[in-house]
Amino acid sequence: RARSAVEAARALRAEGWDTDLLAHRRRGGRILGLCGGYQMLGRRIEDPLGVEGPPGGAAGLGLLEVTTVMAGDKALALAEGIHPASGAPVAGYEIHMGRTEGPDRARAWLCLGGRPEGAASADGRVRGTYLHGLFASDAFRAAILA
Repeated sequence: RARSAVEAARALRAEGWDTDLLAHRRRGGRILGLCGGYQMLGRRIEDPLGVEGPPGGAAGLGLLEVTTVMAGDKALALAEGIHPASGAPVAGYEIHMGRTEGPDRARAWLCLGGRPEGAASADGRVRGTYLHGLFASDAFRAAILA
C-alpha cells in the first residue's frame, strides 16, 4: 500500500490502472479524483525535500493541467461551501500535503469558505478536489450524478 502520492502514482502505473483510466476517459467517461487521486490526475507530483518519503517525483496521468509540489505544513481543516453549478451545499475536511497549481485551477468547481477549490479539465469531464466527504451532501450527490 502506497504511503505517499508519489508512491501511489508509481503503483497506479505498475498495476496498469493508468491504462484503464485513460481508456475510460477516451470513451467519454468522467473521472473525479479526491486528495491524492486529485494530485495523480495532474502532470506531475514532486517531493523535492522528501516531505512524504524519499526525495523525488512521479508522472501523473496528465488529465488535469496541474502540478503538485510537496512542501510546507500539512493542511488539516474542516470545510464548508457550495458547488456553484448547482448551488448545493458541500462539507467535509481537507487533509493533505503540498500545493497544487496550474491552468486547470482556474476552473475550480467548488467554493469553500469563499475561496475556489479544485480543478477541472477544459471539457469538465475530469475534476479534482482536496475535499474529503463531499458526497455526504444529498443535494450535491444528486446534482453531480445528474
